[in-house]
Amino acid sequence: MKILIVDDEKNVRVSIEKFLKLENFNCAGAENGLSAKRMIEQEVFSAAVVDLRMPGMDGLELIRWINEKGIRLPVIMISAHGEIQDAVEAMKLGAKDYIVKPFDPEELILRLKRVIEDQKLRVQVEVDRKDSADEGEIIGESSRMKEIKQLVKKVAVMPSTVLITGESGVGKEVIARAIHSNSPRSDGPFIGVNIGGIPETLIE
Repeated sequence: MKILIVDDEKNVRVSIEKFLKLENFNCAGAENGLSAKRMIEQEVFSAAVVDLRMPGMDGLELIRWINEKGIRLPVIMISAHGEIQDAVEAMKLGAKDYIVKPFDPEELILRLKRVIEDQKLRVQVEVDRKDSADEGEIIGESSRMKEIKQLVKKVAVMPSTVLITGESGVGKEVIARAIHSNSPRSDGPFIGVNIGGIPETLIE
């Protein structure tokens, strides 16, 4: 498991890294949210420990970006005593936990293990639900249709935009609905918009 430590104070990053390595965690450090963004885009982390106040891009901005990108990265926020309200705001934005400075390293390790295990359970529940769920309204048992169904399942779990092309009437919206129903966003609404039916003056 690899943990991302985001703090503008180098001594804090190094201290946390030393304690985590004793628990056999791999670690990587970033001095602010901007550096953390680049690392998250290039590597996979099991969790992140993020300082609330940092120059350039602070912890709240980083969590907003993680949410906007749909990245599954449990975050523990580090805050000072006077920043409790901001830490609560971070929880509302998606942080899984927060810990107040100065903190016991053992407490941080316990919380890290908890959020990582919680994330694993969430993913497993979603996988089980997808395996047992109906594959949307895709009808057909030919080898090609089976390939399409498998492809739908693969792309559905990705936080990426999917382009579906084809002639009118081939079932593009059916595929789009199947992707939605198999995605982590399936609890939300699927909104179909017929761009061709909207006048040019209203499209904006």
